[in-house]
Amino acid sequence: MAARATAELSKADIVAADAATTVIAGWDATTAAIAVGDANTAAIAVGDAITEAIAVDAIAVIATDDNDAAAIAADDATITAIATDDVATAVIAASDATTAANAAGVTTTAVMTACDAAIAFIAVDDPATAAIATGDATTAAIAAGEANAADIAIDDAATAVMATDDATTAAIAADDATTAAIALDDAAKAAIAVGDDTTIAHADRLASKTDIAVDDVATAAIATGDDTTLVHADAFASKAAIPVVDAAIAAIAVDDTATTAIAAGEAITATMATALAATAFIAVALPSSRLVIGALPTMAVIAGALPATALIAVGLSATPAMMAALETMDGITPAEASCCSKRARFPACCR
Repeated sequence: MAARATAELSKADIVAADAATTVIAGWDATTAAIAVGDANTAAIAVGDAITEAIAVDAIAVIATDDNDAAAIAADDATITAIATDDVATAVIAASDATTAANAAGVTTTAVMTACDAAIAFIAVDDPATAAIATGDATTAAIAAGEANAADIAIDDAATAVMATDDATTAAIAADDATTAAIALDDAAKAAIAVGDDTTIAHADRLASKTDIAVDDVATAAIATGDDTTLVHADAFASKAAIPVVDAAIAAIAVDDTATTAIAAGEAITATMATALAATAFIAVALPSSRLVIGALPTMAVIAGALPATALIAVGLSATPAMMAALETMDGITPAEASCCSKRARFPACCR
């Protein structure tokens, strides 16, 4: 737009310059004509001077050759001629003044015409200059608007990129949180699996130990029972053994109590094994607190089983008395009684 306006103004400037050139050419022609007129006027003045000189010379010659009358007449004529010449000179002077005035008028007219043309050119040039200034301002405003629009576009693009980046960052953060949660869940599952394996291993070992202990207690009880049976037989055979039989009966009562306690202990042991497994599971599952609520009934079972432990202690405390009673029965040692009870299926082992 600015380039087109500049081109249009350039054409207008060329047309105005051509018009000014034409005016200047007219001024030059007028100036040349005035110069020619001035030269002609000067030539006329010179001719007038020569004419005057010739007239004076002629009058003088005539005055000299003629007699006084003729000289006077000639002098009168000369005076008249001088008067006429003065009039002519005045006319010539007036003509010269008129010529000068005309020349000045022509010059003034030409100057005025040139001034008018210049004023008209200025009048044309001023709006053109104003239009150029307006066009330049408009071009600058358009350029500034385009630059501003470009900046806005760049800013919008940057804002869009930032929004996309924020969304991506939030998605990455959410994915990281999900990954961390999955990792925690995997770790919890692994810990639970390890805890389960450990609990099972512990439970197996505890059950094995408990089975061994129960078997040992049962074996001892069987041996004690067998020995007691032998004692009973010996007691019936010999009245002298009645006190021993009484002691054996007391031992049998103790043994019955111990057997009852052992049975209760076995039940308690099984319950405690289950409770221990649940306790281990609770310890592993503590990070997932919702599992603790489900394990609380097991804790109640453990609490309910604890009083039976006292019976086991009572039964175990009676073991030395039973062993001492057995040693007094016909010389049967506890080892022999144990052997007999364990090998009851082999009569050769016992008497």
